[in-house]
Amino acid sequence: MGRSTLVGTLFAALAAGPAFAGTVVFPDGRTEKLAPGKDVTGPAVVATDDGKGEIRLRPGAILRYIGEETGKSGNRTESFFLKEGAAEADLGFLSRLATPAFWVFPETSDGRVSVFVAARGSDSAYVRTVRTEGMARLVIGQVGASPLEAQLTARQGISLVRGKNGLVRFRTDADNEWDDGLARLIYPTDEGTLLDLYIPKGTAGSVGPVTGEARRVRVDSALESWGSGSIRVLWTRDHDEPLSTVMIQPGCGMTLTPSGLGGAAVASGPGPSPPSVFAREESSRGLRRGSLHLDGRVEVVEMSADLVSGKPSLSFVLENVDEKAPKEPIGSLKYTVGFQRDGIAMDLGAAFKEPRPLSTPLGALGYRVTVAVEGLDPALDLAGAWPTLHLVR
Repeated sequence: MGRSTLVGTLFAALAAGPAFAGTVVFPDGRTEKLAPGKDVTGPAVVATDDGKGEIRLRPGAILRYIGEETGKSGNRTESFFLKEGAAEADLGFLSRLATPAFWVFPETSDGRVSVFVAARGSDSAYVRTVRTEGMARLVIGQVGASPLEAQLTARQGISLVRGKNGLVRFRTDADNEWDDGLARLIYPTDEGTLLDLYIPKGTAGSVGPVTGEARRVRVDSALESWGSGSIRVLWTRDHDEPLSTVMIQPGCGMTLTPSGLGGAAVASGPGPSPPSVFAREESSRGLRRGSLHLDGRVEVVEMSADLVSGKPSLSFVLENVDEKAPKEPIGSLKYTVGFQRDGIAMDLGAAFKEPRPLSTPLGALGYRVTVAVEGLDPALDLAGAWPTLHLVR
């Protein structure tokens, strides 16, 4: 499948545009104007030229001003490229930010997005929406006239990797908001049809063409994905009624054709419909709302995290759900919290190597204990990482 390059997808000619840019403000008070092709290194704040948005660069981040384009309507669109590091951005429709994996901007001309963005390598980036008016569009590439893109509502995060020959890898945050919809990935085919993927929280997988098999696309959900969630895949033409619908369970994959299934699942095939936000998951040490621990006796009923600000935080609520022994308290517990990215455990330092005691023993059925994890190092890059939990008595 032929895919356009990322930067060429929307603004191939921008670098040749006129010298026009917003103002950069450095911590020492210095200011300067950016010209096309000019890089700025954080910490710094870049105000968009329309005066309605800004990009706040973290220390070490490198942002390039690509240029501006004047459309047929006379509106001028500014474009920036986050080459390295992390930034927070508040953007309107006419201020657009590229990363090594995607462009990010609001869905509609009157929309706005506030996002945290991190560039990782030459083909990978992470984004988390803080606030949106409408949806945030993440344009990865283009097939014919159709964009290959992801869409997020508020309080959702996703990591995207552009692979070779149209392969896209994804990984959604473990605490993604559900009430306003799942993360969405729209994958066009050369035949003019669309694969519409609706991706639950805490799910990793990929979508891309099958090598040597024309007109076939492969969708996979990784084994470490949220155990109670499935990726819902709709095959449509121009977003009309779906030609077919399948579910991809964790650890499974399917090869699809425009008419529907074109092969067997890696494992058991289509799964059930995605569960509600309250669905439970037998734990593999994942710290997600609904995950079960201690042989199903303890459930994580709430989980809240802020892993993208300068002061990372994580808290969760444990509840005794042991209906087999409703009057029996579970008692004193110790816990170990960790983080992993792409299946690899992160080093949080010596303070997280030893189990910590719960502040209060866990009582009988229905008893809850709130845990606020202390000591997360602001210098750690935890954005997009999945928290893990191990409980011991």
